Amino acid sequence: MKSIFLEFPGAEYPRLTHFGCTDSSGGTKTGPHLHYGYEMVYFTKGSGTVAVHGNVKPFPVAEEDLLITAPGFLHEFTLSPSTKTVGYYWLGFQAGDTVARGRESSIPPKRIAGRQRVPEVSYVEEIDAGISSITREMNIDSYAVIHRLPEAAMLFSAIGDEVERRRKYAREMIYLKVIELFTLVARRAGDDVPAVDGKMTYLADYIQKNYARPLTLDDLAAASGLAAAYVSRRFKEVHGRSPVIFLTDVRIHEAKKMLRSGSRVVEVAAACGFSDAHYFSMVFRSRTGMTPTVYAAARK
Repeated sequence: MKSIFLEFPGAEYPRLTHFGCTDSSGGTKTGPHLHYGYEMVYFTKGSGTVAVHGNVKPFPVAEEDLLITAPGFLHEFTLSPSTKTVGYYWLGFQAGDTVARGRESSIPPKRIAGRQRVPEVSYVEEIDAGISSITREMNIDSYAVIHRLPEAAMLFSAIGDEVERRRKYAREMIYLKVIELFTLVARRAGDDVPAVDGKMTYLADYIQKNYARPLTLDDLAAASGLAAAYVSRRFKEVHGRSPVIFLTDVRIHEAKKMLRSGSRVVEVAAACGFSDAHYFSMVFRSRTGMTPTVYAAARK
């Protein structure tokens, strides 16, 4: 992924405070800070754990996950990779009819406390165009993790292309794409913030690490120390999918990667926790609309 980085890119994009993308071969650590607007981090490659606050246990992230922090939420970003490289985009965007303009996209807490001069910031009026109504529906006042959001990949890529090339109507295109991102988050976030529920975050991580095993709901209940009925209900509330569907999604995601790398169907079925190749093919076709063999051939 080609690296892009912009900090307060200019008057043509008042709401966009920062944007970038990178493939990191090591960890990433930023000190505590807050942003004027929302910040999104979308993971395109690899996996690892992320810490956002000293009072919150680090949580797992993987390809197609999105982390979003709310305006004014004091946070850090400490990424500890569990793979050779981790690729991700980051994007800052302001809602509301008044937006900040300045030289930096964030403020460290020591400046807030008055020990240093706050960066020069001015405020400009900007037509809201319904952005705030969408962000209110997200109901995020600190942070949230949206797992498995493949629809966001093309949106971030398109925003990066507009930012880099600065074509006519780039501002309008960027805003449309960001509003679509907010809409996706609002649909998935609902009334819960997934990362706040430590047990359900632990179970999502447990499934991602043990998907090759023949996991059952009783296995997840035993792993979490909770009743199976509660796990089934609460996991769906937090992650938007039942544990069984989440497990199948993880298995299909991993199966796609193996098929793209040239692995045989029978090998993929065994490695991804399916009882046999026939059952794997049936599930794969129901999820993707094509057989594993056709999928693999189409991506060669």
